[in-house]
Amino acid sequence: MPIAIANFTLPESDKESKAKLLPSSAEIQEKYRATFGGACLACGKTAEGNDAPEELKICSGCHLAEYCSQQCQVSHWPSHKPACRDAPTPDIGLNLGKRLIVNEYLMFELKTYAALALDLSTTPSNALHTCLVVTLTMRDADAMAALKAMLNRQERDPRGERVLQVATIEKLPLELATTPAMRSSFETARRNLANAVAAHPSRLAGMGPVVMFVFTDGTNSIGVPSAIDPHAMQLASERKPIPMQSAMMGVYTIPMDEKSILETLNNEIRIDKKNRFLLRSK
Repeated sequence: MPIAIANFTLPESDKESKAKLLPSSAEIQEKYRATFGGACLACGKTAEGNDAPEELKICSGCHLAEYCSQQCQVSHWPSHKPACRDAPTPDIGLNLGKRLIVNEYLMFELKTYAALALDLSTTPSNALHTCLVVTLTMRDADAMAALKAMLNRQERDPRGERVLQVATIEKLPLELATTPAMRSSFETARRNLANAVAAHPSRLAGMGPVVMFVFTDGTNSIGVPSAIDPHAMQLASERKPIPMQSAMMGVYTIPMDEKSILETLNNEIRIDKKNRFLLRSK
């Protein structure tokens, strides 16, 4: 279990660039529903239509189930209780992963990872035949408490909060790791990007290629074709060291590589104690 012992910092220019992408919880939910749909688990009302509720509320326990009203949530609780308390970790991970997918702020880290891992600044054609398989997992939100329990040979607190983390990112041949439907969406995204660049060459200057991300819990998967934006391409090309700060070592730097970017992403998610990113669950 990785334990974060340092806080990552960013140069001011990079902070400003990322801050523009920082979404609110409401924006994440809105984009999640627009991308993956959403409906009241009790009555079936969706976020669209003539009888649409003003807002779908998410269950504070599992952060997955949605309800149009408190009455619906209360009436549905006897049915939802087993799934809320005993939902398998992989199922929760992939569902929460959908909120990571629609979060441009966090996806920026994965795009930078892709630009670096696939060497897109030098060989953009690598994206044509290689995809990134992102394996998701759920870990204890309180890493120190989990470590203490493990050292004392105690069971983890079943009431403890868990947080989404990226376990591994693997480069695999596109044909091997994707379904025909995923590859079709990849080709569509490539055509759309080419048309957009042709129509707005100056505005989209420096845009990288479309990369296929495959998010998985080890059983099920979601394919997400995503264009690598210019700033991610620039960071990967420059490979500037990443500034860090810790109580023990003060301010220092580490190389920009796949490992440090993955640690940065997981750290961003873990330190979100107020659950702005909606990536925590009981």
